[in-house]
Amino acid sequence: MQQEGKLIFDFAFDEQKKKRLVFSDPVDMIVANAKSEVIFAMEKIEAYIHQGYYAGGYISYEAGEGFDANLKTSDDFELPLIMMGIYKEPLNIVDELEYPRLSQRFDWEMSTSKEKYLKQVSSIKNSIAQGDTYQVNYTVRLHSGDEVSDHDIYEKLSKAQQANYCAHLQLGRYSIVSASPELFFQLKNGKLLTKPMKGTMKRGKTAEEDIRNKQLLTESVKDQAENLMIVDLLRNDISKIAKKGTVTVPKLFNIESYPTVFQMTSTVTAEIEENIRIIDIFKALFPCGSITGAPKQSTMQIIQKLENTPREVYCGSIGYITPNQEALFNVAIRTAVIDTEQNTISYGVGGGITWDSVPEAEYEEAWAKAEILKSLNETDIELLETMKYENGNFYLISNHLNRLKKSAEYFNYSLSIKEIKQKLYEYAEENFNQHQVYRVRLLVNKRGEIKINSTPISLINEKTNYRFQLAVSPIDKNNPYYYHKTTFRKMYEKFREELGNAFDILLWNDKEELTEFTMGNLVVKVEEEYWTPPVKSGLLAGTFRQQLIEQKKIKERIISKSELESVDEVWFINSVRGWVQMFQQ
Repeated sequence: MQQEGKLIFDFAFDEQKKKRLVFSDPVDMIVANAKSEVIFAMEKIEAYIHQGYYAGGYISYEAGEGFDANLKTSDDFELPLIMMGIYKEPLNIVDELEYPRLSQRFDWEMSTSKEKYLKQVSSIKNSIAQGDTYQVNYTVRLHSGDEVSDHDIYEKLSKAQQANYCAHLQLGRYSIVSASPELFFQLKNGKLLTKPMKGTMKRGKTAEEDIRNKQLLTESVKDQAENLMIVDLLRNDISKIAKKGTVTVPKLFNIESYPTVFQMTSTVTAEIEENIRIIDIFKALFPCGSITGAPKQSTMQIIQKLENTPREVYCGSIGYITPNQEALFNVAIRTAVIDTEQNTISYGVGGGITWDSVPEAEYEEAWAKAEILKSLNETDIELLETMKYENGNFYLISNHLNRLKKSAEYFNYSLSIKEIKQKLYEYAEENFNQHQVYRVRLLVNKRGEIKINSTPISLINEKTNYRFQLAVSPIDKNNPYYYHKTTFRKMYEKFREELGNAFDILLWNDKEELTEFTMGNLVVKVEEEYWTPPVKSGLLAGTFRQQLIEQKKIKERIISKSELESVDEVWFINSVRGWVQMFQQ
């Protein structure tokens, strides 16, 4: 049984580098099980704060009605509305997060069918047309059932999300894991800072597509309108507790990058009146407008009618309060609730629905926000480059290092190209016979740690007939790992199970376009011209392929699966083996 009341906060105070705070052995646990108990619970917490104690925990979305009876929420909740531990002080722990040891595999089911989701979005648009709301943050739950390790899930999810407001609350039967990128509010020296997040764009699959998608979000009139609505709502809410004339918006429509999505944020600040308590801040602001919509009161009524499960901790808030009246609370998005007795895990996703919303696009956005859950099924992934070393040089080293740099930027890995290059040549000097050709594997993990290994290779025997098999099913070209060379190769391994005695498997996508081999790029010869599929078909931009395109020796075009029978020649290419002619098995 886990320790009840142990809390871990990995929060960025003052938007600086994250600092870990750990609370353990609470002197009291303040719990509100009914909406009528919410104010009383908050007053007890305030009393402890004035006595010099810390408080930390969560306030659920449904507690909103306890702060303001006009804000209607579901009555069908199981978790307490408030669970806040009272602590003498945080433990003196400054260690980094451990790296994950998770071995489970999670399969997620959405609580709402796609058909119903699309129907609910259309219903919201009707409410907008009738003037009942301007924007509704509609959410659904994903569920998975298996024996789970909440500690490992937290380590994995917080690492993968790279968010500024991560927390792990061990509360007996329930364990809360939050990897939220969104700040609800920070209170310091009487100054209130909020940072609403509204506006989402899926990350691109390549660095170039990433730049385009980020620019699309930056210029999106729809997302700016969504964001501005919530900024105006928060300005109005904050003005109830702020000194006159101090509510400002220092940052509007900022774009932040996360592993699977870009998010649009704005910043609203104010100086609060001297007599304002923490409870007054929650009365004025809770729940955060970014996860309700606008106007808040009528929109929350729509949410109550449309959503078939309570939100509970999801879309509520997680955070802590210090004895000197400093406070830091997140908006509990990207948040999972683990029931350690039932061995189930639930995770909420949602998005803002406006008049301009396209139901199918909103459904896709919800799943885009859930992409981070795939990280729970992954091991610690390393960036990978495979090079040929011959006659004292690494072949195409600039191309390899440029590709590595782009992937590092995409996945937010820390690395130094200068250091990598230096280590490669040091390794060669210490380990290589200058008359031998080597295949060199360079691996770089998220922390920038470098591993190099190598094996001697022999040249391809041109008299051998190298054979390939065509994959029996299409690839998912939306998987970003096809576009970056990493140690995550499960999708290739699945196809290589069909290999038999063939040299490689030729892949194709859902449009029946040929893409690549599992270990190299594809080139076909048609009437004295050499063609290779474009990256957009779903493939790795190989370094040798890049050089051949730059030298105008090969050209890009879509190559359909049906063309395979009529091409003159089929070639496998990569920077280690060069050109290898292939024959279909």
